[in-house]
Amino acid sequence: MAETAEMQGAPHYMILGAQKAGTMAAVKNLNKHPDIFCLKEPHYFDLGWHSKSPNQYRKQFQGTGKKICGEKTPELIYVDECAKRMKTVVSSKNTKFVLFLRDPIKRAYSAWNMNINRNMDSAPFDEVCNRNFENLDEFRSHGTAEYHYVQRGFYMDQIERFLLVFPNRAHFKIIIAEHMRDPQRAKEIYADLIAYLGAAPFEFEPEDEHVGTYSKSKVEMSASMELKLMKTYQSHNERLFKFLGYRIDEWTSLSSLKAKQAKKGAAKKEENAAAEKEANVSAGDAAANGADDGAEVKA
Repeated sequence: MAETAEMQGAPHYMILGAQKAGTMAAVKNLNKHPDIFCLKEPHYFDLGWHSKSPNQYRKQFQGTGKKICGEKTPELIYVDECAKRMKTVVSSKNTKFVLFLRDPIKRAYSAWNMNINRNMDSAPFDEVCNRNFENLDEFRSHGTAEYHYVQRGFYMDQIERFLLVFPNRAHFKIIIAEHMRDPQRAKEIYADLIAYLGAAPFEFEPEDEHVGTYSKSKVEMSASMELKLMKTYQSHNERLFKFLGYRIDEWTSLSSLKAKQAKKGAAKKEENAAAEKEANVSAGDAAANGADDGAEVKA
């Protein structure tokens, strides 16, 4: 089958991940644009590589009626072979890449919760994390990636591996999931993303997308595991912040934990001071009332 010009051009962009970092919302929101199409998780480079041809992959972008066609598969940034496979199919010169990132601790917990809800895992969160810690260098395939709760938060390792294959930093955009919480900021981020993809400005209200719910029946993350993850991610996050040129204050960290504890301690101190003041006032009132009663008896 001969390739059409449309097939040769697509994908014009690729959302690489990360899993549980807002990529589903990105698909929904980008597809609102009259000129942008985003294909949801074709899993060609991580799963369908040996069963489908590049032409079959590109054919999925035909017939959309849109000028800018891309896809999102959250394993693209993580699975070892993806970038090298992509290099043989997509345009190194023209294709643009987008990576959504989220607090690695919250991302790990969310991924585990998703697997619990899908009956893909049954072990407590602490147990699966400790299992990861025992084998952090396990080969990153589509199958193992589903259970790499800890390793998938080593963002700079993944970014550096990807940039070895696609080194054009101008075609590599990072979006922080926590920055989407504010509706106005989310609109600004999507406006910037649309411009980056080469599409005309388009006004719309970005929607969030939560896949799955949190079950109250399962064992939660322990404080000791949260602390262990904070320590584990600290150096990885610092490398990322240096790469980005800014810090992400919303992410859970040892410094944020200390700030939270200090704020909690200050609030407790204020509460104790208020209680002591109230007790002193009550004692003063009681003493005054006692004096008045004595005066009445004497009279």
